[in-house]
Amino acid sequence: MAAWLIIISMICDTLDGKLARMTKTSSNFGTQLDSIIDIVVFGVAPAILVGQVCNDTYPFIIWPICFFYLSCTAMRLAKFNTESSGSEKPNSYFTGLPSTISGGTLAHLVLLHSYLSINFGINTVLGFILPVTFVLGLFMVSRLKFLNIMSKISIKQGVFPFSLEMLGAVVLFVINPRLALSISLSAYVIVCGVLGLKKKDNPVEHVDVTLSNL
Repeated sequence: MAAWLIIISMICDTLDGKLARMTKTSSNFGTQLDSIIDIVVFGVAPAILVGQVCNDTYPFIIWPICFFYLSCTAMRLAKFNTESSGSEKPNSYFTGLPSTISGGTLAHLVLLHSYLSINFGINTVLGFILPVTFVLGLFMVSRLKFLNIMSKISIKQGVFPFSLEMLGAVVLFVINPRLALSISLSAYVIVCGVLGLKKKDNPVEHVDVTLSNL
């Protein structure tokens, strides 16, 4: 139930910013409140969820890893608020993996573990959920670029292959929701991470902005 609520929160988190911009009700207060909610829903909740699921498998190391993940979530949100301050238009790329995707990825791994263990008696997910939690924390505080699928992106920037993935995810979701979440979110982290490696910051733009301010 907790994992499904995190997934539902992902959908709400995707829509709230767009609704605020459409109704012209976005504000700095809303931005700060959104970050507080995000750190609880996509930082604290997934960390506790993973910790409880894996406590018997990794009784000593799991909680330090979960605390590391939570700390990276807080740093990611603080960095996002600082870098996006005063910008209303969403960028085509996120710098660092969004906390929404990180929390959703851990939630879908818990759902996948539940599905495999109940139906097939397989506990394979428990073998790699710990390193995945650590890597997701690193991705959140990295400078790696991740595609923002909610912004308007041209085919050259990779929206075409991602659209095919989303179409496949919708079809698979009808067949098996747990497997659909596992494939779509994992593919996002991998595919968009690779695409983000090709995206480089343009230092000239930063120089022009600085000179114009002078």
